[in-house]
Amino acid sequence: MIRILGIEENVNSLNDIKKFVKRSKISLFNIPHENKFLMDKKELKFFKSKNVKKQLNEISLIKNQFDLCVVSSWRAARLAYLSGIDYVINFVGNDIRIPPFEKNSKPIYFNESVNNLNWIQRLFYKKIFQNALECVSASDETFSYLFKFRKDGIRIDR
Repeated sequence: MIRILGIEENVNSLNDIKKFVKRSKISLFNIPHENKFLMDKKELKFFKSKNVKKQLNEISLIKNQFDLCVVSSWRAARLAYLSGIDYVINFVGNDIRIPPFEKNSKPIYFNESVNNLNWIQRLFYKKIFQNALECVSASDETFSYLFKFRKDGIRIDR
């Protein structure tokens, strides 16, 4: 059995995957914020703090209990990268359409860029992206964006 740590800001996507996984155990952690759209809160754990250093301390206490981490946001990927745990990035929305490692990235429906990060920040997020064991996409559209940046990306919608 594979033990998976799921870290998200919105646990719906990993919660959906959890329903279909039979031979693995997924433990869900959520970055604390106000989200009234969370589907299943009974097995959900929240980090005790919004402070990144404190979140990393919490992960360091439990990371040896898990074989793998699955994340679905750049904030969660940042935590997994900094904690040194092996991770997979699950792209479900705009995270791959407007990646933080691209200069002045913007979705096609905006006139101005969304990510105004400096080159050091973009380099940091590029390392996070490159160090992921795998990157998966939940649709054909998001996969086309993922494929532009990683030829080994996986499409999981079928």
